[in-house]
Amino acid sequence: MAEETAKSVPLPLPVTAPEPAPWPRLALGLVIGFAAIKLLAHFLTVAVTPYGIHRDEFLYLSMGEHLRLWRMDFPPAIALLAKAARGLFGDTLFAIRFFPALAGTCLLVLAGVIARELGGARFAQGLAMFTILLGALFLRSASLFHPVVLDQLCWTLGFLALIKIAQGSRGRWWLVLGMAGGLGLLTKFSIGFFALAALAAILLTPQRRALTTPWPYLAVIVALLVGSPSIIGQVRLDYPVVFNMRDLQNQQLQRITMSEFFMGQFLMLGPAILLAGAGLIHLLVNRSMRPYRVV
Repeated sequence: MAEETAKSVPLPLPVTAPEPAPWPRLALGLVIGFAAIKLLAHFLTVAVTPYGIHRDEFLYLSMGEHLRLWRMDFPPAIALLAKAARGLFGDTLFAIRFFPALAGTCLLVLAGVIARELGGARFAQGLAMFTILLGALFLRSASLFHPVVLDQLCWTLGFLALIKIAQGSRGRWWLVLGMAGGLGLLTKFSIGFFALAALAAILLTPQRRALTTPWPYLAVIVALLVGSPSIIGQVRLDYPVVFNMRDLQNQQLQRITMSEFFMGQFLMLGPAILLAGAGLIHLLVNRSMRPYRVV
């Protein structure tokens, strides 16, 4: 009887944790579509514009004809691209605007990838790319041959590397972060703001545990090696960037107050500032986003 009772009692089912929701896929069709629209828009603008070469573009083209890689008073990436553009496509407006359009398109694609890496599905990825596509700040920077769009691209690549590091990816993404910093040094010295902010973010978040590994230090070495032409040029020529900044401050910025400067940043972003603000709030209040606060 006891045996029968024991046999009739059902055994409890094993308790299993619920399966995590599948990570959203990259909306490849959307990415290709937005990238094609972005690139085509810039190429069509070059084809129909009544304007010629911008005065700053003449300067960068001239720099490309006087290359001294280790002895230039500015980051040399723009001069290298000027030389490459003329070599590939000749002395045409298309040649001058090709690389900025390509860089702006890559930036748009990275925006979609970052949205996906943060857990965004098709709509979020499309919204991120749509914002870049129509943002005046990004449209203008990718329409002229100057370092600004290259600088934006390096920052965005650095953000993607930080996100992958926050996900637990080691090794290669630290090296990508270093590469972004090095390419940024070759482009504009404003990458220093990104570097200081990234360092502070790593120190203030659990990512500081990575400082006990060799990867962050290898990232710094990569950045310095890749960006060495810019650094060595400054040292050999007695830091001309300092004189350039003083001259800029005394002539172009003397009538701009600090409040006007910051308001200008909001106005350049336009309505996209609302999306950025919503993203920041989500990043701070959602517990599942805590690893990404380093960004």
